Amino acid sequence: MTISEDRARARKEKAFAFAREHILEAALKCFAQAGYAQTKIADIAAAAGYTAASLYTYFPGKKEIFVAAADHFISGVEEAMGGVPEAAPADFEAFAADMRVRIKSLCAYGDERSEVLLFFMRLRWSGEAVLEEIRPKEPGACAVPACEDGGEGEERHGPFRLVRYMTRVWQALGVDRFGWDPEVFASLVSGTIETLFVRKYLLMRGGTLAEDADAIVDLLLYGLRGKR
Repeated sequence: MTISEDRARARKEKAFAFAREHILEAALKCFAQAGYAQTKIADIAAAAGYTAASLYTYFPGKKEIFVAAADHFISGVEEAMGGVPEAAPADFEAFAADMRVRIKSLCAYGDERSEVLLFFMRLRWSGEAVLEEIRPKEPGACAVPACEDGGEGEERHGPFRLVRYMTRVWQALGVDRFGWDPEVFASLVSGTIETLFVRKYLLMRGGTLAEDADAIVDLLLYGLRGKR
């Protein structure tokens, strides 16, 4: 294969990936507005600026779009959370500063994607069968053979993938030094943010998560100090 052919192939792959991402964003918008069951392929195609027939070039069907859209959204949450650090902060003050940045970023993402987050929360509460599409089909189904730390690997998609990722972040940050199990602390952080999210966006009490980000961090840090 020549250099020009390589470049043409790379451009084609880039365009294909861009189109898929655009379709997934349109799908998330449609799901959030109408719900999974009521959303049709034609609705997603129209929102993305494609014909229904052309959408099948990128995805076999609506369930596959849903799975990919869920992964796309979770990737956004992971990006907002920030990468897994190579080394833990030197002391509690450095840990607190790092944590504050991450929580503020998560809160900002929750505000930015509030409609989509509400869709997934309602889907979880309703227990719709389509949720099984984003759950691992067997224990330990992984996207990679093993985690960087030599663990069992990351879930291919679904809620377990996000839990594992956040646990890895808090473990790498050394939250266990302050008396907390990383997985338990990951659940505590997620639960605290979700509780305030429900209050603001589902119960319509007003305001944003970003407004309370510092208060969330202060509360969590208080809990950590209590464990020291």
